[in-house]
Amino acid sequence: MLRKLGRNNPIRLIYKNYLRCKGQTKSRSDSQVVIDILIPVLEKDLVTLPSVVFCARKYINNPIGNIVIVGRTGLTEEFCKLHNCIFLDEDLVLPIKKTDILHNNVVWYRSGWIFQQLIKLSADELVQNENVLILDADTCLTTKQSFILDDNKIILNFSDEFHFPYKHYVDILNLKKRFLLSFICHHMLFNKIILKRIKKEIELNTGKNWMDAILTNIDFNVTSSFSEYEMYGNYIYYNYPERMHLEYWSNKSLQTNVLNIERIEGYKDKYKSISFHK
Repeated sequence: MLRKLGRNNPIRLIYKNYLRCKGQTKSRSDSQVVIDILIPVLEKDLVTLPSVVFCARKYINNPIGNIVIVGRTGLTEEFCKLHNCIFLDEDLVLPIKKTDILHNNVVWYRSGWIFQQLIKLSADELVQNENVLILDADTCLTTKQSFILDDNKIILNFSDEFHFPYKHYVDILNLKKRFLLSFICHHMLFNKIILKRIKKEIELNTGKNWMDAILTNIDFNVTSSFSEYEMYGNYIYYNYPERMHLEYWSNKSLQTNVLNIERIEGYKDKYKSISFHK
């Protein structure tokens, strides 16, 4: 059924418009719930990272505890010192390295992409506060917004993205349903307790360590067969409906070569975020 409901299927479009009409204002509320921020970084992200951190501090209503940046040694340590961020060496935060993600005994060309997702799913071990915003290093916030409200309801953004192979997380979590739209919004608020439960359920369902279960379930014949955002979003949507509030992501995609703070300011209040791609 889901495979037939492609990106522009009328049912999906009607459902999206229905959810958008329900309201987009909850995230604009002030909140005193402290959150940490976790940003995995690759070399290609160095051009966007300063703006990403600047905009996070400017536009997030929640008090920010720590901004934790995970990257390769020699890549962002100086940036972290200058901008009061915590640097973590990507080779030390997981029991594996990106070069350990193999296909036919060769490092897969998408190993770095999978490795970053595993880092995000390890957020419960990398930050101090109970709630952490996972933020892609190419995405700048452009509107004042909260990600968890004072009543502990999480703002769960949904998008227009649609990629059927991302359903592979359904198998390891034993989810019976999938959200009709998508939770791939280039950022998401993770609750550490819920994240631990997700990983525990994966281990109970598969009999494997959660990381091994994800890696052995990857379809290497598909460019993108797993999404941490889809997995977490669907889990909380179906298991904790009372803990979340759905909102449309209101994101605009731009080319990296137009990146500057003045340009970002021009999109203020028109979009909730901007993602820069080469």
